[in-house]
Amino acid sequence: MIVFGVCPGLSAVAYSVLLCEGSGLALPLDNDVLHAGRGVVPRTAAEIAKRWRAHTLILDVVFERNPPALLAVGPPADSSEPAEHVFAARLAAKGIATLLRIPWRDYASMPDLLGALGVDRPRIMTSEVKRSLRGVLGTRDRRVLTATAAAIAAYRHHRAGLDPG
Repeated sequence: MIVFGVCPGLSAVAYSVLLCEGSGLALPLDNDVLHAGRGVVPRTAAEIAKRWRAHTLILDVVFERNPPALLAVGPPADSSEPAEHVFAARLAAKGIATLLRIPWRDYASMPDLLGALGVDRPRIMTSEVKRSLRGVLGTRDRRVLTATAAAIAAYRHHRAGLDPG
């Protein structure tokens, strides 16, 4: 099963694509942090749409190469980004999952994600992610690590038969 983890936002979107199998270990397939203009803060609906469009063009290619069977939406990629921008990106990600008819799970805050993984601190989350991977992630970027953690948590919940959300 391919699981797509994303940490949403308009100024930055982090994603991680994992191949998850019954063994419980996930194989990293792809990950990145997408930026839509460094230092540029979208102020109008048109500017927001333009930023999201830049992200979706890349994500379309990622989805085509690795069609996800499960989507995990994690905490914001950039904690300083305005909440309404993160909300818009989070809503768009969930809309994509609905259109693709794939289940999704939402871990809107770091405490939500940590709880889903059964850990209490981000440092322990890092260790848990490393233990859960077959191979290496290929980056130390905390945003990608968080997107990966969301994907792992979603897969575990899905495998355990827990309700989404």
